[in-house]
Amino acid sequence: MYSWLIDLPRAVKRALLITLDTALIPLCLFLAFALRLDPSWLPIFLERSWALFPLLTVAGIAVLVVWRLDSFKIHAFEARASIRFAFASATMAVIAMGLSYTFQLDVPRSVPIIFAALYTLCTVCSRIGAQAFFEWLAKRSSRMIPVAVYGAGAAGIQLVSALRRSREVTPIAFVDDNHTLHGLVVANLPVRSPATLQGMVASGRIQRVLIAIPSLSRIRRRQLIADLSRLGAEVQV
Repeated sequence: MYSWLIDLPRAVKRALLITLDTALIPLCLFLAFALRLDPSWLPIFLERSWALFPLLTVAGIAVLVVWRLDSFKIHAFEARASIRFAFASATMAVIAMGLSYTFQLDVPRSVPIIFAALYTLCTVCSRIGAQAFFEWLAKRSSRMIPVAVYGAGAAGIQLVSALRRSREVTPIAFVDDNHTLHGLVVANLPVRSPATLQGMVASGRIQRVLIAIPSLSRIRRRQLIADLSRLGAEVQV
């Protein structure tokens, strides 16, 4: 039902991102005025500086294209992208200052700074929200296999990060022999004791177990696979 949204062409997704980012420019600019000014003065300043809204929006589109903010894939949004959005917002703030002086607009000096902060926050939140939305769509549009990752170490965390981009499986929990990790949350997944696996498999909560412990010896790996196979779940390394 929702697969067509997930499978939209790349060009369409980029166009949607540019449209969203563009729409946030006048919105964040208005909020910057609203936060800076007293409500009684807000209509007066908006009337004196209304030209800044279309001018900054047009200039902002150029900034978005130059910084290639539409090229960031939603599922690959990282902290470095946040820094890039911050630089783009700062660029727009400088442009806003230049436009206000050039056209003699009545814009308080702090408004562009507030705008930059708001725009960075809104764009980052919109990307995070879009990521969560598409992950939700992926789960609704297909029957994803629930899996448990055996090993809550670095390899297990990397595996979970990769599995969250998959449309075939969804990680449910970590399983680890280290009892000090039991009950903790790692990479937004609970860490369970191996003793709980049998119940989770029997109830259908887990259908596959993925072993993510590279340091296991060959003998220990074979023994672990044999033990897990008896539970009735598919086992992969």
